[in-house]
Amino acid sequence: MQIAMLLMRQTFVMFVIIAVGALLVRAKLLKVEDGKTISVVTLYVGLPCVIIKAFLTDYSAAARKGVLLALGAAFMIHVLMYLISWILGKIFGLDIMEKSSLIYTNVGNLIIPIIMATIGDRWVVYASAYLCVQSLFFWSFGQRGMHQENSFNWRKMFNSNFVAALIGMALFFTGVPVPKIIYGGLDLVSGIVGPLAMLNIGLICAGMNWKKYFTSARLYLIVFLKMILCPLIILLILKYSGMQSLAPNGKMVLYAVLLATMTPSAMMIVQLASVCGRDAEYGTSINVATTLVCIVTMPLLTMLYMM
Repeated sequence: MQIAMLLMRQTFVMFVIIAVGALLVRAKLLKVEDGKTISVVTLYVGLPCVIIKAFLTDYSAAARKGVLLALGAAFMIHVLMYLISWILGKIFGLDIMEKSSLIYTNVGNLIIPIIMATIGDRWVVYASAYLCVQSLFFWSFGQRGMHQENSFNWRKMFNSNFVAALIGMALFFTGVPVPKIIYGGLDLVSGIVGPLAMLNIGLICAGMNWKKYFTSARLYLIVFLKMILCPLIILLILKYSGMQSLAPNGKMVLYAVLLATMTPSAMMIVQLASVCGRDAEYGTSINVATTLVCIVTMPLLTMLYMM
């Protein structure tokens, strides 16, 4: 219950930052287009620092088992989510944008800062392991689906976040020490990710055609599938499969992974949709709607998991 309350408070704080971003546009202090600059700073500067810093934890047998458990769980979840999205796609006629919104989450922009603020920095490494696996799937299967390609573009997989995860894991498993001045820089820059990501969502909200999408029953179906049905299935598997016994503090390790699955749809879906000539505004509406709903669903799912 305590973690759920902390989570609710933190998501509310982030909702306030979203509102501030929207107000800045309304007051003509910022433009919707400024969100692109914020995205670049967050994606190419902030997130890599967060990921590398997350792996700079004291190496131990328990931590190693935890990271391996998180990686294994993340891989299993992505395979399962591909299967679930395929089944739901057959039932509801989901397009590639909607399927991608079910599979890929905003783990880097949203969950990593939330974990830092609620259960502590030591658990961020496990969410970062999830982010590493997600990057692998997104820039292989995900981008191929968006582009409707028949072959993989493996070079796109090696984006800044994936490379940062590889660097972080290398530092973690080798135990190579990082100078304090570098760690201090990583720590300082890491703090900007959450606020900037929420501010960017606020800018997007201010420029959206709310009536076009938020009066559509289709959007609410996707939100239900993404924020309630899919994470509930994952929750039951992580809670009752016996996986928690595979590592010390396995329950909390898998909770960090679960948080990554119950977060809103990924912003990078919108960015890729824009590049591919798909309906990026619809993707944005899914992202915004799931972000608003997570203020309620994430604490409730947390309470169910911790019971």
